[in-house]
Amino acid sequence: MTVPGPTRRRHLVVVRAGDRSLHERWIEPGGERTFDLIVSYYGSDPQRFRDGPHPRIDDAGDKYPGLKRLLERERRWRDYEWIWLPDDDLATTQDQIERLFDRVRSLDLDLAQPALGWSSHVNYAPTLCMPSLCARYTNFVEIMAPCFRVDALERCLPTFDANRTGWGLSFVWPRLLGTGLRRCAIVDDAVVTHTRPAGGPAYARLPGGTRDAAVERAAVMTRYGLSPHTDVRVYAAADGTGRFLDAGIPDDASRLMRLLADDTDAVTAWRDAHPADGVPGRDPAYAWRRWLPAETLRALAARVPRGREARAG
Repeated sequence: MTVPGPTRRRHLVVVRAGDRSLHERWIEPGGERTFDLIVSYYGSDPQRFRDGPHPRIDDAGDKYPGLKRLLERERRWRDYEWIWLPDDDLATTQDQIERLFDRVRSLDLDLAQPALGWSSHVNYAPTLCMPSLCARYTNFVEIMAPCFRVDALERCLPTFDANRTGWGLSFVWPRLLGTGLRRCAIVDDAVVTHTRPAGGPAYARLPGGTRDAAVERAAVMTRYGLSPHTDVRVYAAADGTGRFLDAGIPDDASRLMRLLADDTDAVTAWRDAHPADGVPGRDPAYAWRRWLPAETLRALAARVPRGREARAG
């Protein structure tokens, strides 16, 4: 794997890209950044993205089996600290990608994802941005955009070809990592927009479409000791003031539930009044955010208990 640029950067983005990939809009030409970008191309055009500024590496097929082949064949990704594996239909900016890497590093996470903007096409409602929070510690990170610490990716990589669609891995990875309260989160401080409805080449190749994907989800979750009916749970959160809220502690749980309820009401009202059409840049709810400095989040992370799950959530 070729590392572009004169100096090696700390972070890596590997986008699984088809011909309509949006990744070319993610980078500011000439701007300083902490990440490299690799295009894992699954299309059939011999020239598409070939002459771009980011290396193109070809691997046909579905997202996670293709990434498994790439990451087993190419070893240089182990030189990075965190690796983000986004879908190619996400609208984002270099600033948001940098904020994602800053937050996973500051909060000392093993596995995370950016939250989704309110105009996004959404598969799981809890992935929508909750603007009162910096991050929510969960049992789930969506396969659309997981960000792994390098050693966590090493542990989860064998699961990447467990099925064709990747359905179910969103719950399997936190289970494998034993994430507890501290290790796995949806990062509300970093926001991307999902521009297309759920589906894609993997679903088109399944005779039963999403019905077969649901069967794959149930099978892989059962294989790893999870109920196929497992729900997304929020075990804890870092709020916008830098306070850690543990859902297993009654006072914290009460505050966390109020913040989640208020934010859910806000996003529901906004989506009722605006089409969820995947158009980025229209979401008002987090424009006013005051971003906490990294040192505040590092101090919070140092106080977070490891290796246990909250009793409620």
